[in-house]
Order: sequence, then C-alpha cells, then structure tokens
Amino acid sequence: MLTSAASSVCSPSMATLEWRRPAARGGDAGRAHNLHISSPASIASSIHAPSHLGRRDQLLALSHPHPQRTNRLPGTRALDPRSLLHQTLKALAKNWVWHLKYDQNYLAVLPQHLKSLFLGYAAVYAESGVGYSGLRALFLTQEEFEGSSGSNDITHLDLSNSLCRKADFDGIRAYLRSPPSSHGPAASPVAAVSRKGRHTYCEDWEKEAEALLIPSPFTPRFPNLTHLSLSHPSSGVVSWAGLLDFAPHAATLTHLSLAYWPAPPSSKPAKKRIRPSIFGGDPLQDTSNDEVIAPEDYEEFQALRRLSRAMYCLRWLDLEGCGSWIPALRGAEWNAAWRKVETVRLTQGWVPAVRDGKLAAYMKRRVADIDADDADETESLPRWPYEVDRQMKDLVDRWEEVERSAVDTRDYVRGLRASAKGLWCNFVLSRDKD
Repeated sequence: MLTSAASSVCSPSMATLEWRRPAARGGDAGRAHNLHISSPASIASSIHAPSHLGRRDQLLALSHPHPQRTNRLPGTRALDPRSLLHQTLKALAKNWVWHLKYDQNYLAVLPQHLKSLFLGYAAVYAESGVGYSGLRALFLTQEEFEGSSGSNDITHLDLSNSLCRKADFDGIRAYLRSPPSSHGPAASPVAAVSRKGRHTYCEDWEKEAEALLIPSPFTPRFPNLTHLSLSHPSSGVVSWAGLLDFAPHAATLTHLSLAYWPAPPSSKPAKKRIRPSIFGGDPLQDTSNDEVIAPEDYEEFQALRRLSRAMYCLRWLDLEGCGSWIPALRGAEWNAAWRKVETVRLTQGWVPAVRDGKLAAYMKRRVADIDADDADETESLPRWPYEVDRQMKDLVDRWEEVERSAVDTRDYVRGLRASAKGLWCNFVLSRDKD
C-alpha cells in the first residue's frame, strides 16, 4: 500500500513543478513564491479542458495500435469471457514475464491446443506478446524436454505484438524454419557426443557408420503450420528483406496476417527509361528525356511479386493498417501464384464515429462517392462545423483517402481475375462488417 501510494505521488502525471524565486535584496529578501503547474494529464481530465484534449487518447491509440482480438486468425476458437479457461489464459498472459521466468519448466507440457489458444491471449494481454524466448519455452520437443507435448499438430501461430525487438524478429524467423534439433539437445546420441566433446564406444561400428551415411529427412518444427500472424510489430523492427528471406520456408501457409507492417522499400530504377507503347503491349525502351517508369519496375511492386511467388498456397491475407502501401498489391501475381487467394482484409482498424448531423451527412456522402464513378468533386458538401477539431478532420480525410485507394485496388484485382476467368476475391474494407 505504501509503495503504491509513493509511486502514485512520484509519477509524472501527478507531479507539480515548484519554482522558488531567488532571494532579492531589500524587503523581499527570503520571501518565496511558489508556482504550481498542473501536468498535461490533469488538464486533459478537467471538465474545463478544450475539446481536442479529450480526444488526445483516441489519436494516440490510432498512432500506436494494439491487438484487440484473441482470435485474429480464422479458425481460432473464441472462448466465453465467463469461462474458467478464458480467465486462466488471460491471467497467464498478463503475468507472462513472471511465468516465463519461474514456470518455464512446465510450459512445454501444456496441451498443444491450449498453447495455440494462449498465443492469441498473449498478443492482447501481454505487454510484448509471447516473444521469441516464450515461443521457444512453449514448443520444446520431446527430445529437448521430457514430457513436452511438442508442436507437430500446431496449425495456428498468432505472434501478434511479439516482434518488439530486432532480435525477436530474427530469432522467430530462424526458429520457424529450422529443425527441432538445432535449438535444443541433439536428437541422436552421436550428435550429442560430438557437441559435448565426450568419447563413447559403440558395440557395432558398421551399423553406426551406416546410420551416419543415411540422410535424415528434414522435418520443420511446425510441420502442419498453415495460419501465421506477424501483425503489430514495433517501429523499426521488421524488414521486408527478412520477410522475403523467410517466405520460401513458409510456402505451405494458407493464412497470413501482416497487419500494421511498414511499407516495402520504395525506389525507382536508376537508369532504365520506359515509355508506354502507342500500339499497346509492353512498354518500350526509350532514351528521351521524358522518364515514364512502368509500375511493375518499382521496388515495392517487385517485393509483392516475390512474396506472392514464395507463398503460393495463400488463401487469406490480412493487411489491416497498411493503407500507405495498398497500391503495391498490384505487383502481386493474382492470376498465377495468388490465383487462389479468396479474402483480402484492407481495413484500417477504425471507423470515424460522427455524431453531429451535418458531419454525418458529410461523411455519408463522401463514403458513398467512393464507389461512384461519376462523382462530382466540385459539388458543394456540408462544411465541418467550427468547433470540430482540425486534427480529427485531417484523420477523417486520410481515412477517406485510404478507403478510396483500397477500392481502386479491389477493382483492379477483380478486373484481372475477371479477364482470366479466375476466382472471385472478397475484399474486406473498413466500412464493411468484418
């Protein structure tokens, strides 16, 4: 109690600044003047605070998203919040750092279906997700830890909010694509002897030599993995170079979430000048001063093309919060490698909640104009009232811009599929019910 009280008093949100005027010469000598300055948190919570301060937390939440659902990946069971299992997994996730330190010898014994469920709870309730060290502690094999339930039957891995450090990203990539023996005790006695440097004697050297000559089949740690979420990474942690390096080792994935990932690297070709042919067909090389670069030559388009070729079994793709690089999806091979993709989520994670009558009419018209081909942008629309925060207006304008980009990309992909008589692709947008 005393510790909590002391911490609340010393916290920055409750502290006040005290300023003492230096002692002056004369009659005011020794008189102190105290200047108390309230903290920003107390100002925002005041009933007399400006309206834009009350929405500051909402803006911060938009700029720093956090997973909100424990069943982000399709097929994950949603538990009843009143059930004992839900409360147990929630408590385990909230105290994950403590349990990982003191109960790590018992985590690998948990049934595999509970491990898969817990990953979703760790993404929501743990401060930094399950993490690389937690993933290793959960999925030890029988050779690495006696009594472990293993990971052979795991199909869903929700690693949302777990990429908080570059070491986590590099470690998880190496962990998912490596055989079990490379991250734990050796599976064979010969390998164990070579690691520890001890000498043992075998009864039959011929059989031992034959066993060494027979190549052991490569078995990944998660042989049946089909659903993977790498969403909500920390800023500056993940890289597209690392993702493209990992993609060939995850060719069997059918469901992938890259929500809130940064945009692929963007750069133009250095010396290649291309002009569109007036006769149709492929663009032609040209040496004139007018530089017209084909979209497929941009680096972000090439990154999506490489990703689609590597993950050719994909059926479901989650790109929530990736509005800045939605147009790069045109570089993927929608009629080749990704011809079986059925669902693409292009949501933004939030929808403007407009309550004012004029604002509601304004937003309703703007959202309706997204699908209208003959929308007249010069037509007058209700203006924003003066009391509406300018910053919130900019966010809504940005929301509408991203939504329009998602619609354009959706129409482009559906046009490609229709021209090749391919499968219908369902695009989930922010204004749709997910």
